[in-house]
Amino acid sequence: MFYVFEKKIMKKCLILLLLMFPVIAGFGQNSRSVDNCNYGLQLSPFGVYGYNERLLADQVALRIELGMEANIGTVIGSNKLQAYLIHNLSLEPRYYYNLKNRAKAHKNTFGNSAEFLTMRIRLRPGYIISSTPGVYGVPDLSFIPTWGFRRVFQEKVVVELGGG
Repeated sequence: MFYVFEKKIMKKCLILLLLMFPVIAGFGQNSRSVDNCNYGLQLSPFGVYGYNERLLADQVALRIELGMEANIGTVIGSNKLQAYLIHNLSLEPRYYYNLKNRAKAHKNTFGNSAEFLTMRIRLRPGYIISSTPGVYGVPDLSFIPTWGFRRVFQEKVVVELGGG
């Protein structure tokens, strides 16, 4: 039952991904629009994520994240409290609303250093890594409106903070 459900969700997500993630030709870039492509590894106290952020419009980018989150709780197939890792896939269309104002004020806009609004769409397919064999999580799909800001220092260190 869960396998069929997960297969349908993954098929729909892949179709959505292919429709929303076109190959973008390289255009002349000015400092007032979103960078054409950003990618990297994101570390947090709760997980590890790889991300890719692509230009969609002048101040709009699509961020795709794939990662694993650490959780503590009970899972299906076991009644005891345990730590486990769960897979996570998310799509975020981001609107960098003050990128042009930062460029006019001669502030850093490298790597999309600006404030943003986003609607995060997160899929957890239910696959987990646990010390107990034969357990699995409940698949879920969530929509999270978020506000945040991103700053890039020395072209290598990215600090991003958001809430939603």
